[in-house]
Order: sequence, then C-alpha cells, then structure tokens
Amino acid sequence: MEANLTVHIRKHTGERPFTCEQCGYTAAQKAVLTRHMRIHSGERPFTCDRCDYRAAQKISSRRHRRIH
Repeated sequence: MEANLTVHIRKHTGERPFTCEQCGYTAAQKAVLTRHMRIHSGERPFTCDRCDYRAAQKISSRRHRRIH
C-alpha cells in the first residue's frame, strides 16, 4: 500500500527519480523506465502466436492480435 501512495504522490510533485542513462528520459516508476529501455535494447518480448510479429509493449501485442 505504501508503494502505491508513493507513486500517487509523485503524480502531484512531478518527481521522476528513475533516469535513462542513454538518453536522459525520466520516469516516476521503475517499471516505466524498464519499458522505455526496450527502445534502446530492441527487446520485443511479446509475440504473436499466429505470425512473426513481436512487440516491445503488451498493449501493442494485444492490438495486433485483433487483426487475425
């Protein structure tokens, strides 16, 4: 519960303590920075089971699956 409150407070304070060392992008949550880092690494962990499509973000993968 305390972690959720910390994240919520950051929305109001604008605090973004997680920084990308490659480009300077900042994030309020570590998970958001981890997702951002896939831009630099090229990692695409979300795959389509019907074709060769791969996505860096789960939402992109879900959106893609609707075309099949």
